[in-house]
Amino acid sequence: MKYLAIEVAKSATTDLFVEVPDDFDEKQFMRGLHRKELGRIARETTNEWEWDDFGWDDSLEIIEVKVVEESEAKQFKIGTLCEAANPVRPE
Repeated sequence: MKYLAIEVAKSATTDLFVEVPDDFDEKQFMRGLHRKELGRIARETTNEWEWDDFGWDDSLEIIEVKVVEESEAKQFKIGTLCEAANPVRPE
């Protein structure tokens, strides 16, 4: 498995750490795929004082995606992309 740090924004920014298979193409996130899954992961892995949990699925903006070392990711809560997530390419 590899770990991705995904910088997202609402009215401020934070990083989401997401565990994905080694062959996962992280560029999918920058193309707008898995947005609902990232909303779920944001709600599950960020602190309440840092973010409210309203509207993540509709207002999440992806700033950057990068591969990080497992040791860095494990310093934070890590979300897992649902295996059932079938991205639909935006028109």
